[in-house]
This record gives sequence, structure tokens and C-alpha cells, in this order.
Amino acid sequence: MNRLIPLFAFVMLLVACGANEPSVGEKEAAIYREYAEKVKTAQSIEDIAQLQNEGGFEQRITELAPEWRALISGNDSSAYYAELAKSQPAKDSLKALTDAKLAEFIKNLKFE
Repeated sequence: MNRLIPLFAFVMLLVACGANEPSVGEKEAAIYREYAEKVKTAQSIEDIAQLQNEGGFEQRITELAPEWRALISGNDSSAYYAELAKSQPAKDSLKALTDAKLAEFIKNLKFE
């Protein structure tokens, strides 16, 4: 029994230290929110295109793929969908923002 107490304390310490790191869904949501902030400042369609080409956001999202795959254990994908629920609102918000910005830019185009 006396040997289990230090072992239990060590395991709890490891769990507590790892608990501060954001989950993969939180990481992905943060990337989408960062991208949305940059889209908000876009002044033209070209600005949005440049963000898409040079922002590195897609690469950062792709780098999370191993963490996403690790969430699926055998046939159980509940952890995957739980994390997906954390990032989906940020994705939806970015899409709505981008659509609105593009619609605004297109509306303001002057055709001669």
C-alpha cells in the first residue's frame, strides 16, 4: 500500500501536466480563428487569395492529421467527433466571414 501512494501521486502529476495542453480540436479551432482575424482585415479579393496562398494555415491544419487519426481507437470514433465539435464552430464562422467578405468585394466591383 505504501508503494502505491508515490506511484499514484506520480501518475496524477503526469496527468495534471498534460491537462494544460490544448486538445487537437482546440488547436485546430485556434488556427481557424487566427485565419478569420486576418480575413477580417482583408481589403480586397486579392488579399484573401494571398492569405490562402501564403498564410501557411492549410499546412498547419495538415500537421494536425496524426493527432486526429490517434483519436480513433478501433471502431470507436467518439473522441474524434467530440474534438471535431470543438473546431466546427470556428470553421463555420470562417466560412461565413469569408463568404460575406467576398460578397461585399464583388458587390463593390465596378464593371466598365
